[in-house]
Amino acid sequence: MDAVAALYFALIVPTCLWLLALVGAGVWWGMGRPAYLLWYSVASLFGGVALAAQTVMAPHAYSKIAPLLSPTYILTITGLTWALALRLKIHMSWRWTLVVALIIEVLVIYFSQVQENLSARLTVMAVGLTALLLQLLPSLVRLHWRALSFIDQGLICGYGLYTAFVVIRPVLLLWDPESFAAPFALGVSLIWLITLYGSMIMGIGFTGFFLAAAGLDSVQQLRNERDQDPLTGLLNRRALLAPWPELANNGAVVVLCDLDHFKHINDTWGHPAGDTVLNTLAALLTANVRPTDRVGRYGGEEFVLVLHGTTLAAALARLESIRTQVAKTVWPGLPPDTRITLSLGAVALREQESLTECIARADVQLYAAKQGGRDRLCWEKAAQLS
Repeated sequence: MDAVAALYFALIVPTCLWLLALVGAGVWWGMGRPAYLLWYSVASLFGGVALAAQTVMAPHAYSKIAPLLSPTYILTITGLTWALALRLKIHMSWRWTLVVALIIEVLVIYFSQVQENLSARLTVMAVGLTALLLQLLPSLVRLHWRALSFIDQGLICGYGLYTAFVVIRPVLLLWDPESFAAPFALGVSLIWLITLYGSMIMGIGFTGFFLAAAGLDSVQQLRNERDQDPLTGLLNRRALLAPWPELANNGAVVVLCDLDHFKHINDTWGHPAGDTVLNTLAALLTANVRPTDRVGRYGGEEFVLVLHGTTLAAALARLESIRTQVAKTVWPGLPPDTRITLSLGAVALREQESLTECIARADVQLYAAKQGGRDRLCWEKAAQLS
């Protein structure tokens, strides 16, 4: 293969990166527009531009185009870093990114226009791009590895390999500076071909994981729409009653809660005000339970708490605290002196009992609380009103 043929063969790589960017943008548009997928497409786009420009340019022109080429590498790294940060919901500093990018650009201009020095320029790019990549490291090490999905674990591993790749590439080029000696040398250089096809393999891998992440998000969104109450965001009745094997071994307390005189709220201030009350109560209930518990809207103004791994005696103080907080709450959109109360019925889950059966027994206790004057907690057996 002659030099010109090798050059055009090498252009397959940036073309592939552009196609990957196009695929990513298309999936972004059609699957809810996750921001991380758009930023990854930006990274692929500018990565292809950088590799294509450096492949077709004659070596003697590198110094002239270096100030224009370095921003494409910076945008590639920034796009990839921001995509991963958005996907994993970790912090990325734009201030750090802008400062490092500015330093890279100033030094590249100096070592290409003022004092031409290829080695210094490669070192600047290697150190600068690595600094951009490693800004996520503190946040990544704080993630709980086992809690991450296989897809997110793959993205983190790929990110680590890409960081090593960014560092190794200029080292290889400095190790063989003769790669820049002849026209079209990069098109036929073994080191440059490793760089090109290493970039393509990385790009394909990242594309696969980011597309899989978008698919996983779409599936999760469908599950949420199936399992969540559309008004409060709590579990709906279907999700609330879903099988929960751990309950049989660890026990639970099931609580049925009902807002007192809720119809009066809707009739007096309108349904939007009633919806606000329901949302406020949902937030209050959620704030008073653990992540291992379930909170759901059972229907209308009725809510169910399933307190996992506790006893009725241990749960009573917490439930009484919830009742008191509701009575003292200032409700958005209602007159400040409006007082809304909550009645609760609590029971302990029995062995071999379904949640549906347990909620039916909690409803008996709730009825007793209503009959006893409302704004109170009633629990099983003693049926004493607090």
